[in-house]
Amino acid sequence: MALLIALGVAVLAIVAHFLLQRRAARLAPPAPAPVPDIPRPPADGAAPPEPPFLVGRRELSDRIDELASMPAPEPAGPRARAAALVGPPGIGKTALALDYAHVALPDEGEAPDADDFVGRVWFELGASTTTPPSDELAHLELARAVLGRAAAGLTDDELRSRLAAALTERRLLVILDDARDGAQVDRLIAAHPGPRLAFVVVTSRAPLGLDGVPELPVGPLDAEAAAEILLPRADTRADGDADDHVEALAALTPLLDGHPLALVIAEGAIVTTTISAPALRDAVAARRQQGQPPHLAVRDALLAHLGDSRAATFRALADATAAGALTLGALHERLPALRDTDDLPTLLDLELVESAGTTASGQPLFRVPHALRAN
Repeated sequence: MALLIALGVAVLAIVAHFLLQRRAARLAPPAPAPVPDIPRPPADGAAPPEPPFLVGRRELSDRIDELASMPAPEPAGPRARAAALVGPPGIGKTALALDYAHVALPDEGEAPDADDFVGRVWFELGASTTTPPSDELAHLELARAVLGRAAAGLTDDELRSRLAAALTERRLLVILDDARDGAQVDRLIAAHPGPRLAFVVVTSRAPLGLDGVPELPVGPLDAEAAAEILLPRADTRADGDADDHVEALAALTPLLDGHPLALVIAEGAIVTTTISAPALRDAVAARRQQGQPPHLAVRDALLAHLGDSRAATFRALADATAAGALTLGALHERLPALRDTDDLPTLLDLELVESAGTTASGQPLFRVPHALRAN
């Protein structure tokens, strides 16, 4: 009997490991195909994740494209051409920048036009992490990310100068995600005299206040866009009374105030039948009355429904990834108990943990979204 039990435990462990690997492989996008003479991803080797499905952001996306297509003013200012996406946590700034970073390059196999970007660099400044890099380190690492192999052997002064030259002379799209403030960004996008061919998109929770850098406020989605996230799949998943389900969804949508992350979590919870729409509506409503913002209200409502064990796993994952995304192997080293549960794939399905791209070797990276780490 003991042998049979041991065999059963081993089989369950293998199956759980297989399911987790399959889930990770499905969520982790492939690294972008290498292009000759195009900068590599950031120096830490992380490739940008595939953009999510966006709704309700067409005007903002078009405005970024308009600014990116405009020539530099004469005389050009001291910085590369840039625009900033500014808004509160979880409102979709990074998703919008990701989407633009992917659609702005020519399709694979297409020859670029004269106005097309010929390269893309994604760089996370990590202002919302627990250990953001110093401004000096961020400056040098960004230079290495932009220059790629050409950065080898350069002094710090040479790296800074070559970065300024690249932002002047190369048709690059540079995404600076999660900036702290204008002073940090100002140093990073200094440019040499010249045509200003690069364009920089910055995401930040706080306004930058830099002359010549337009700021595009990213706010809540309108009711139509919010419904487009929550309703198409969720309204087909009634497990009890269909009328109660539909009514609950209709009441839940305005409770989430057009907050994209809150809507995505709610949709995942209902589609996976983790919680019923009426139960989620009631739990979110109670927390909203207590003053919680939408994304934290839906997070806590869902964690309470999942129970103490999975809520504890979520908190542990939030702590483990507070300084940045980790691979599955690194998560298992820090949280050994994670190997023996299906907590990670469950939390991924519920959007409480996100896929954050891949390492240079193709390993998927995971983290709790910055906006969900708040108390």
